[in-house]
Amino acid sequence: MPGIFGRFKGAGVPKEVRRLGKRLFFACLGLGARPRGELVTLGRAAIPWAIRGDLFGEEPYVLSAGLSDEVYFEEELLERYPGARIYGMDPTPLCGPVTQELVDRFGGERFRYRGAALGGEDGELEVWAEMNEAGEAVYFYWGLIQDHEARRLEKARIPVVSPGTIAREEGVGGFDLLKIDIEGAEYDVIDHVLSSDLEVPQLLVEFHYRFEDVGMRKTLDSIKRLKRAGYRIEWVGRWCEEFLFVKE
Repeated sequence: MPGIFGRFKGAGVPKEVRRLGKRLFFACLGLGARPRGELVTLGRAAIPWAIRGDLFGEEPYVLSAGLSDEVYFEEELLERYPGARIYGMDPTPLCGPVTQELVDRFGGERFRYRGAALGGEDGELEVWAEMNEAGEAVYFYWGLIQDHEARRLEKARIPVVSPGTIAREEGVGGFDLLKIDIEGAEYDVIDHVLSSDLEVPQLLVEFHYRFEDVGMRKTLDSIKRLKRAGYRIEWVGRWCEEFLFVKE
């Protein structure tokens, strides 16, 4: 199964056919969404995320990793929930301007930014860095992306911090929502959460099974272990890559 949808794309299968094929694939495996409460959609219309709004208290604490230069989700969440606080993480330099805008608008107490990657353990990690024409890293990938031959990629080492370390530093037992769009590192973070005593009632994750050295099997294994740990699927994104898991 690894790379099957990537091969469809390479063969010129139309985008909508590939999208419907993904939905049918996950539905056949019994991995469709079954919401049991109020779903709130946040973020850019073309790439939305959904959360269970009814499970948020008055002061939800969110750990959001993988911001890039798009913080539409974080901005709307802070607008909708006046008591919410977000701890944002991303090692890419292009995060600087957009995260500073959130700090300026909502204050440093409500939005904090850390220029490190979220991972399964603390330390450093070797990744692929996509470079722009000026020789600056604009994205980091944990695995090789499908069209890597057409991009300028170089090996780089970046600082990595685990959710457990963030929780200890912040003096909290967990996060009301953990959102991870971290280019292939999500599997290690899920392992970390499931093997720890962190309280994470809502988990938003984008799975990068389209990466050549990740594949579908690893994703299905993570979903299976999340379900065994008491998480259920409450929402699935348009392309069956973004999932909302809620802990029962």
